[in-house]
Amino acid sequence: MPRSLTFPTLSILKALAYLHIIGGIVFALLWWLPRFHPVLLTTLYMQNIPNQPPLNVFGLCLLGPTVASWGVLCRLGLDYLVHAPSQRAYRGLLLAIWIWAPLDTAMCLSQGIMLAAIANISMIILFSFLLHRLWQQLKTST
Repeated sequence: MPRSLTFPTLSILKALAYLHIIGGIVFALLWWLPRFHPVLLTTLYMQNIPNQPPLNVFGLCLLGPTVASWGVLCRLGLDYLVHAPSQRAYRGLLLAIWIWAPLDTAMCLSQGIMLAAIANISMIILFSFLLHRLWQQLKTST
């Protein structure tokens, strides 16, 4: 497949996967940096949350490995789609984000974790658009 067909689209999708890997690992490591717990909570909830029990911070940091593993699986799915383009691979990636993002967003909204909800909505729009664009490019190049 010529690189020019998919360069910006594929590169951005790969970057999103890598950001999830790196961000997820950093998020998990924050558990061992209690100095940053108030910053983490204030950033995610977009307001000052005084006296949060450690379990709340632990629950948030526990999501880090899930985010990181999603990034790894996303990257593997993208590689599979590019090297063996199929509607099944395309739909599988699309389904993965449409299962995860709306449910995760609803859960974040119910708990007041506004930054994560905003990030999820942005991610589902950007990822779906770029994945569809990549699929169109792959279909026309084969």
